Amino acid sequence: MTGRDDPKILAREERWRERVTEQLPSLLTALLASQEFGLVGDRELPPAAHGVYLLSEKGAPRYVGRAGLTERSRRTGKGYSNFRTRLNGHIRPRHNEGTYAYNRAVRAFERKRLPLAKTRAANCADPEFMDEFRKQCLRVACMDCRVVEIDDNRLAAVFEIYAATVLGIRHQTFAVS
Repeated sequence: MTGRDDPKILAREERWRERVTEQLPSLLTALLASQEFGLVGDRELPPAAHGVYLLSEKGAPRYVGRAGLTERSRRTGKGYSNFRTRLNGHIRPRHNEGTYAYNRAVRAFERKRLPLAKTRAANCADPEFMDEFRKQCLRVACMDCRVVEIDDNRLAAVFEIYAATVLGIRHQTFAVS
């Protein structure tokens, strides 16, 4: 027996449906109903927990990210990241941080038809690019941050993709580790 008629595969599919698929809509509801956190103004910092976060600007969803055991946290040897460290990381204009702001800076250069280097490090060596990168970091720092705590890293990875897709976020990239 192989494929779709294999009882082991069917049982795993059922467990997936119960443990993942059925939870996604309620997790999205919790994320959208979350308290607004942030880095500027009188907003509280997000909790030092992990799961999925949403950055919004004037009520419009802009970016969905994940904190926890991620590719980035593994690569740096730091273990689990949390919402606070990820939000702070988004506003540092460095060649290895500020991922969302960096992507916004690249898109701004593309819209203006300005030349881009082939690597992130080379773009960050360009003073004109760095001006745009810093501008985008400040913009991200002003965004609202909503969170939903998720302890299961696999569920968080799937939910990150689900939330970005359902919310219609354009230009979203995912690290799926």
